[in-house]
Amino acid sequence: MSSTLDAPPHTEPPAPRWVPRVDALTAARRHWPIVVVVTVLFTGVGAFVARLQNPVYTAEARLAVGRIDVSAPGAIATFATATTSLASQYSRAIDARGVTSRAARGTGLTTAQVAARVSATPVPQSPVIRVMAVGTTQNQAVLLANKAGYGLVGYTTALNRSNPDSDRLLRLFRTNSTEVVRLQTRVNTLTRRQINTPSTRTRFLLNEERVNLQVAQLQLTAARTAYNSATSSQASTQLVQMLTPAAFASSNRSSRLQFYGFIGFAAGLAAGLALATLRANSVVRRSLRS
Repeated sequence: MSSTLDAPPHTEPPAPRWVPRVDALTAARRHWPIVVVVTVLFTGVGAFVARLQNPVYTAEARLAVGRIDVSAPGAIATFATATTSLASQYSRAIDARGVTSRAARGTGLTTAQVAARVSATPVPQSPVIRVMAVGTTQNQAVLLANKAGYGLVGYTTALNRSNPDSDRLLRLFRTNSTEVVRLQTRVNTLTRRQINTPSTRTRFLLNEERVNLQVAQLQLTAARTAYNSATSSQASTQLVQMLTPAAFASSNRSSRLQFYGFIGFAAGLAAGLALATLRANSVVRRSLRS
């Protein structure tokens, strides 16, 4: 009984002391120099990183699809639609071998490098094609844009002047011409023979060869007409022309500087607010302990 009475009374543990927290905006107002210094420092680092990188230059040349056969029926009425459609189709051929091989001459680049550095897009609702090229220097970008533009002009011109049926018709014309010459020689020989030594057989052969000659001449005329028609339907002028050659190139230095500067500013602002908040709460804790 006495041991129970002598036991120390039960006491509750002291309640934890409440420590106020300082929010970021309040901390920024109290310690704004920290926020400013850190933000400026990070922004400067971002701008420095942007300047360390080599700029990329972009040049642009413009082509126009503008020549059609106005003598063809309905050519004028469909001019706008036809040229707009051709501009869209030809712009997709900018990385064709016939274009890149022409553009690579004199640039020191391979056809694969040219294909990776050039692009083309049609201007909506117009016969104009924009040819863009990128390079490590302004001169390189301008040169490549013009080379690619003229390469597309040469490629489309050669494409429009080619007709797979022309070679066949030319071979047919040569064959018919040779046959006409052979038959004409045969007729002349039989004619002289008939004059010198007339005979029924010679006269029969002569008449037969004259008929064959007329048939061959008719075939030759048909082959000539078909060949002329095939070649006249090909483009005799450049369907695509250089409208505005590239004269200068723009650099991505400014946009890159803005991008990295903004990233540095955002990171610096966040870091500055965090440091200011830590600083403000540290000051509060020290004041409570004292």
